[in-house]
Amino acid sequence: MKPLKILLLAVIAIHLISCGTTRMLTSGVTSKQIDTILYIKPLTSISVINKGNKPEFDGQMSNLCEGHLTNKIIEYFPHSIGLKMVDFDSITQGDVDFHFLNILNAVEQQQSIVNLPIPTFLDSLLKKNNVNYALYVYQSGFTRSKNNYAGQIAKGVLIGVLTLGTVYTVPVKANSLLICCIIDGKNKNIAFYRKDLKQDLDPVNPNTTNSQVEDIFERYLYSKDTQSN
Repeated sequence: MKPLKILLLAVIAIHLISCGTTRMLTSGVTSKQIDTILYIKPLTSISVINKGNKPEFDGQMSNLCEGHLTNKIIEYFPHSIGLKMVDFDSITQGDVDFHFLNILNAVEQQQSIVNLPIPTFLDSLLKKNNVNYALYVYQSGFTRSKNNYAGQIAKGVLIGVLTLGTVYTVPVKANSLLICCIIDGKNKNIAFYRKDLKQDLDPVNPNTTNSQVEDIFERYLYSKDTQSN
C-alpha cells in the first residue's frame, strides 16, 4: 500500500467517537495578522455504502465535496484575508497531501500543536509562493444509498422483534469529518488546527460542509476574544 493511502486511512480513523467541534488549537497568531493565505486544494475522501456496511470510495462524490468546500471557504473568509489559489501538478499535489496528512496525524497523536514544526517541503512551498501561511482542508465521510439504509433499518427492527426488544440497532445514516489546518512559515509552526464531526448528515450535501466550515472558523475569524492554546 502506498504511504499516502496509509496516512489517509489513519486520518479517516481519527477520533470518530464523539460528534461536534473540537477545541480550537492556535499558536497565538490571530486571523487579523494574516493578510494572505495559500489555499491548497482540499483532500476529500467520500464513500458510499450500497451493500451491508461496506463503504466504497466514490470519486464523483469526493469531487463534489471538494467544490463545495472551496466555494464555502471563498464565501466565508473575510475580505481582509486574501486567498491565493494555486493548482499544483499531480506529483506536487501528492507530496503536499503526504506532508499535511503527516501533520494531521501528529497533532492527533499528541492532541496538541506545540513543538510540531512544519516540514521543509511545505516551508519551501510557502516561500516559492511568497506567502507566510497556507490553509489545508481535509474531509472524509460516508453516506448510504436509500435502499441500503431502508434495509438496515428493517434489519434492526427484525433483531428487535426476535430479541423481544432487548436488542435494537439503529444504523448511522452518514457522517462527515472535516479538519482544517493553517501552517505558519514565518514562525515555522502550526497556527491553527480544529476538526468537526457531523453524524447522520450527508457529507455531499453543501449544507453539511457549510455548517462545518462555520463551526470550525467562526471564533477564529470573527470573534474578538479568540483564545490561544
